[in-house]
Amino acid sequence: MTEKIGDEEKPADAVAETDAEPDAETDAETDAETVTEPDAEPVAEPVAEPPGAGRRPWVTWAIRIAITFGGLLVVLVVVLVVVLLVAYQRVRIPATVDSATDQSAVIMYASGEVMAQVGPMDRQNAALEQVPSPVRLAVLAAEDQTFYSNHGFKLTSIARAALSSVSGTGQGGSTITQQTVKNLYDRREHSLGRKASELLLAVKLDRQMSKDEILGRYLNTIYWGRGAYGVQAAAQTYFHCDADDLTLAQGALLAGIINSPEAADPHDGGRALERARRRWNVVLDAMVGNGSLPVSERERARWPRVYAPQQSNTLGGQTGYLVTMVENEVREKLHISDEEFRTGGYRITSTFDSGLERAAVRAVEKSLPRRRTPKHLQVGLVSVDSQTGAVRALYGGADFLKRQQNAATQDTAEAAGVIAPFALAAGLRNGWSPGDTVGGPRRYRVGRQLIENFRGKHYPALTVGEAGAYPVNTALARLISPGGAGRVQKVTEAAGIPRSARVGASVTNALGGAAVHPIDVAQAYATLASGGVRHEPYVVQTVTRMDEGPSRVLLERGDEPAGHRVFPASLTADVDSSLRLRAAAEPDALDGTRGISPVPYFRRVRAEIFVQGGTSSSYRSAWFAGYSARLSTAVDLYQLSRDGREVERMEGFGKYSHITADGYPADVWSSFMAAAHRDDPVPVTTPQRLG
Repeated sequence: MTEKIGDEEKPADAVAETDAEPDAETDAETDAETVTEPDAEPVAEPVAEPPGAGRRPWVTWAIRIAITFGGLLVVLVVVLVVVLLVAYQRVRIPATVDSATDQSAVIMYASGEVMAQVGPMDRQNAALEQVPSPVRLAVLAAEDQTFYSNHGFKLTSIARAALSSVSGTGQGGSTITQQTVKNLYDRREHSLGRKASELLLAVKLDRQMSKDEILGRYLNTIYWGRGAYGVQAAAQTYFHCDADDLTLAQGALLAGIINSPEAADPHDGGRALERARRRWNVVLDAMVGNGSLPVSERERARWPRVYAPQQSNTLGGQTGYLVTMVENEVREKLHISDEEFRTGGYRITSTFDSGLERAAVRAVEKSLPRRRTPKHLQVGLVSVDSQTGAVRALYGGADFLKRQQNAATQDTAEAAGVIAPFALAAGLRNGWSPGDTVGGPRRYRVGRQLIENFRGKHYPALTVGEAGAYPVNTALARLISPGGAGRVQKVTEAAGIPRSARVGASVTNALGGAAVHPIDVAQAYATLASGGVRHEPYVVQTVTRMDEGPSRVLLERGDEPAGHRVFPASLTADVDSSLRLRAAAEPDALDGTRGISPVPYFRRVRAEIFVQGGTSSSYRSAWFAGYSARLSTAVDLYQLSRDGREVERMEGFGKYSHITADGYPADVWSSFMAAAHRDDPVPVTTPQRLG
């Protein structure tokens, strides 16, 4: 059906659509009017939320910080890479140092006279092909298992080394290439800067040398203890063979002790042997783990025989004792290893007086009969400066090459009467006066302990000063009671005898039964000589570095703290009076006591001296000690068993039927002190001795 409009005809449904349009507009207008009515609330158009809307503020800040720091990190990495590249291009491999000649330690007497030069053994380089393959593989297993695949460094090791440098733990993280750099080019400073420089040199060395060449140089420069540098010297000192004869077991031992040879020398026994065995097993197990050693060969491996270290002839006589003391003190003060001491170029001035040292040797050799002296008799002598504590002379034994144990500093002997001045001081502090009278019966009981006088002598009445001078054990026991042993230990500790001597363990120990070192006795007597001011003994005056010029002082005694007062001067003056009485005793002064006769050498000591002697009741030790204003000197004698493990009773020999304080010990002491005071102006009254 159609409808005609004008001249056109349209379909009916089209017309309907046209007719409907006005109604829609009308509805829209009506709706608009309804919306804009005054009483209706306006409806807001929906707005799109910005990114991140609805998040918590801290999340937003965290994202921003992360982005910022991420960017900074990228920049930092780029800068670091650029710096490393520039540093790598600029770094130059320096000339190889010759530690065998330029860096030995030189030790001198106080006068500047050279005592000894301590350095590495003569080096005999071994070609890499001369070193057996199992030995090389053992070293790689112990020190750098990725040596042939890394580029001279390992990132994990560097991180560990950096962390340990900051924390101060001292752990290393060096590859074999880095260690070679340190050995060849003197990179010894312990710092992160040194590690960075070492790293760059290692990378460059790795690019310029073959792996075999680097390994060969490493094996010829590494330190293996005992003064041995390089695998050839190590093979000779530990196994008495050449490098090309080393076995798997021997190579594993050497590889295991590289990181700390001084602390793992098997011949030292104890913890050192335990450490060496543990490291030996670790190396062999590591070789099995990395496939370089079959399990069957590991099971057949046996601990190798290790020879004792051979001492250089330059350390013969007394020199070895002096050098060892100097080396130990330098290492302790500077916190350096044995290797650093021997290769660091140190120039050391000791406190030892060369003239007094010769006088000490002459005093011993002239006082004791050469042919009749028992084979295992030991003599210790040490003399320290009374006002500073500097050790001026020492006799540690007949020959360091034959016996390395120092009789003056390491051995102990029963103190006997030389401890009497300190028992006297304890009595004076307990309320007694030097002029008071005290009895000295043959025996005196203190609790369950029975105190006896030497040779059972009886002294019916004597002064307190005389009780300390002669000395009289039973009288001293009365002076220090009650609490006797503890009272004496307080005095001896303050003077310089360590608690380890156990002076306070019993009254018997407090009156001479305690075992002491001669150097401790000399120090304690020096405390009396200085009026109650204690100084610690020392043997090193100055230390400089030879490669840094004489103006570079690493250690100087002047920087050490001064002595400190431990006794009032009045107390030491009273003790001085007693010891002066001992030095100038008159014959028959003590109720007809026999055995008093002049000591010839005392006539030649041109100084005022204060002395004391002591003999243990079982004749296992005999002492003589004393001091002047300049020197405090202690001498002891004791007899060792054939195996050197026990102290035996001394039998008479030579001109003395019994070995007592006033025999050979007094002869040695007075001979030395006479030489030491030869140029002093006025001699003192001839002292006498008690038998």
